[in-house]
Amino acid sequence: KVFGLVGASNTVDADPTGNKFQPSARNVNILQELCPGSTVYLNAKVGANPESEAPLVEQTLANNNLDYIILDPSANGQPEYGFTPERYKAAAINLAKMVKDKNKNIKVIMLTNTPTKGAAYGYGDPGTIQKIKIFNNDLLKNKLGRPDLIDYAVDTYSAIESSPGSDTCGYCGTDKGGLGDGIHFWISGRRKVMQAVMNTVFGSPVGGTSQAVSGSTAS
Repeated sequence: KVFGLVGASNTVDADPTGNKFQPSARNVNILQELCPGSTVYLNAKVGANPESEAPLVEQTLANNNLDYIILDPSANGQPEYGFTPERYKAAAINLAKMVKDKNKNIKVIMLTNTPTKGAAYGYGDPGTIQKIKIFNNDLLKNKLGRPDLIDYAVDTYSAIESSPGSDTCGYCGTDKGGLGDGIHFWISGRRKVMQAVMNTVFGSPVGGTSQAVSGSTAS
């Protein structure tokens, strides 16, 4: 299968200077490991939000014959004095619409925002956390009201939450290889997120995700 992968800082496979991360930390490699034989086209930008990701989606769709596209709208734009909930939601829906307008057969996979409690720059503020939860709940329960555009909604919040109800990232601490800022995770967190994608799209693994996916129509 051919995947597109669009997102922000937790999706990029290189640091701000352009140096590639070690292979085990690259989302492209993680996804290919979980879904053997797949091809992945990644387009991500540090600081991107669901509005500024639109050109990234356009570029990803331009020359690639995709089967699936994974959209990570990111928590950027969610801080209390950032986007309104309506603006954020509309921008996320637009990303999915761009895909379906290009090719209705491409399956759209949209990720929830991940936990941010304790993070700086407004990401850990109670108002921000509430906005994130409202968006996530809408996505998971209602596909933002557009099931015609969003084929799969993936709960990445629960996947990397330190414990149920904590609202904190369990993979963002330096002890887990994260940046210690409460919002950016590293190899373990990235694997949890991509595992959640595979489980949601292809079903819970039996004997490991790689086996489950390679044994389905995904390989």
